[in-house]
Amino acid sequence: MSQPRPDRTRPDTDGRLSLLLLADTRSSGAGTMLQHRQAFAKYSKHDVSVYDPCGVDHSRFFDLDDFDVVVIHYSITITAEWYLPPWLRRQLREFDGAKILFLQDEYRWIDLVTEVIRELGITVLYSVAPPAAWELLYRERLPDVQILPTLTGYVPSNLVTRRPPPTRNRPVDIGYRGRVLPYWTGALGQEKVSIARGVLERAAGNGLRCDIAWGENDRLYGEKWYRFLESAKATLGTGSGTSISDFDGSVEHAVTSYLAAHPGADFEEVAGSVLAPYEGNVLIDVISPRIFEAAALNTLLVLFPGPYSNAVEPWEHYVPLERDFSNFGQVVEFVRDASRLEQMTRRARSTLIESGNFSLSSFIGRFDEDVDQHADRRTTRRSRRAIALARLERPFVTGTLAGRDVRAGRNSLTRARLTTTLTLRDPELRRLAYTYLSSSRARASVKPRRLARDLLRLGLIRAAHVGARATAVPFSVRPRLDRRGKSLALESVPGARENASGPETIDLGQLLADGATLVWDHRRVGLETHYRRASGRWFGISVGYYGVLGIHHFAALERLASLNPSVVAGAVEPLFRRPPRPRKDRGYPPWVFKVLPRRQSRALIRHQARRPRVSGRRPVTPVAIAMAPRNYAAKAYAVARVTSERPTLAAVLTAWRDSA
Repeated sequence: MSQPRPDRTRPDTDGRLSLLLLADTRSSGAGTMLQHRQAFAKYSKHDVSVYDPCGVDHSRFFDLDDFDVVVIHYSITITAEWYLPPWLRRQLREFDGAKILFLQDEYRWIDLVTEVIRELGITVLYSVAPPAAWELLYRERLPDVQILPTLTGYVPSNLVTRRPPPTRNRPVDIGYRGRVLPYWTGALGQEKVSIARGVLERAAGNGLRCDIAWGENDRLYGEKWYRFLESAKATLGTGSGTSISDFDGSVEHAVTSYLAAHPGADFEEVAGSVLAPYEGNVLIDVISPRIFEAAALNTLLVLFPGPYSNAVEPWEHYVPLERDFSNFGQVVEFVRDASRLEQMTRRARSTLIESGNFSLSSFIGRFDEDVDQHADRRTTRRSRRAIALARLERPFVTGTLAGRDVRAGRNSLTRARLTTTLTLRDPELRRLAYTYLSSSRARASVKPRRLARDLLRLGLIRAAHVGARATAVPFSVRPRLDRRGKSLALESVPGARENASGPETIDLGQLLADGATLVWDHRRVGLETHYRRASGRWFGISVGYYGVLGIHHFAALERLASLNPSVVAGAVEPLFRRPPRPRKDRGYPPWVFKVLPRRQSRALIRHQARRPRVSGRRPVTPVAIAMAPRNYAAKAYAVARVTSERPTLAAVLTAWRDSA
């Protein structure tokens, strides 16, 4: 039987405060973000109400005076009005209670973020940066704000009682999934890839079975990530953070400008030409939540030496791997020694997991103590009614079906339609899709979602290469092969129909079969491209992912190339040749009007007569008639004319199959 709630018209006598947590609850995000957000209501002794302000233009019922403390979660970007609308910013400025902010990614736009913190009147800031960096980051910018330490993530509660399989029986020796960070984050940000490359280059010579990747399409989340860790005896890791802090965005702008002028520059070149004056200005090197996950699943930690928030010690909780890989042989021997491996994983689990020092409940316990110290008890209603009324009001405020989730769903549907359209119109892409669907090995190794992502962008490249007016900014493609022959980049060049000057004499099929990396470098044109839909509207398609904006990695096509390199090479090889001269549209041929019924013939004549006055749309050609899904008669007769068959559905399907 539930206990009666205390009287909200008087201060609580049991020490409980009314906390409001502002958080983005509609985006799933990473598992660590979700669990961190849920921990406040789950473990706090105070009365916690969660409210999502994203996209809410106005609320008549919402009032911050109903609460003692306001906590802003790091899922809220305080510099963007979508996350903190103007009406809520005004209430935050006028709120005289304790205002607490959790902040992550503290290495960028520091001047702008601290300016907003001062504007909102934040009183307590939880920082993931080490205390040594606070003086450089915040002391002069936030003199009246109390800064407290926190971690980027804590031990997931669902892994504490999980029973992983024995370490010695796992099939993979070293498993790792990394992420490429932007060059302007400095040398520390590049270690997530350098440790993976270094180990992978030496693994085969030492007989190690490895599953190591660092592409964005190879990342794993949730239960799949946990199962992946349980399949590996050891995993790699580095410190979480950066060695460069960009206070006003100038470092990021300088790197982007340099890469636009030198698209093929690697990190060493950028570091020497641009980043040298900034390297090491503020060092943020802390422990990553993945170290807790590996320790909970009894997976050995092989890490570059570092502070790791003073949570782990080398040779006690993890095997240190020197940055020059000079002790790689010693690491290999340790991984193969089942007894020593299991002893170290037990020590790591005991220190990080079983001790409870890094659990979410311990974190919230320390947070409650900080709240008791900084909060002023107020004589207010402190009722959940304001939250309930604001949530009921929200659909009418933001408009029916106008939230971000709905827009994201519509965008996903539009992307699926564009992928289907580009694939079906292109014979080479149709052949590639058919090969994938007809091969059980291909379907098992490549997910349909990732293949669709690659097909969409390859279709855009092929359409732009032949001069089709499909993109808002015309560009041509220039293939570029690196000196070692291990990476092939399809570089976008501003301007339509530039002659391709790539390496035409190479065996592309053999190159892809040997495991060459295939990427699309669109940075000289932009970080996204816009495709014209059938309705005449433009739809933006991003190029790249977090860390490498403007560069897309065709990871799914690379895996298909390992199974059938000729099909993938057939879709890429036309980009090495001079683009064909576009044919001038001369209207409909006479036979179209003869084979179509009189009513449809008259409609086409009227359309052809007014076609020059239609702006922004491609003219209707015989091919477009055959592809039109809404006019079965026109398609049937057009296909019948080409194939000399009767205009039946069987003839249409036969022609479609043969053309693929």
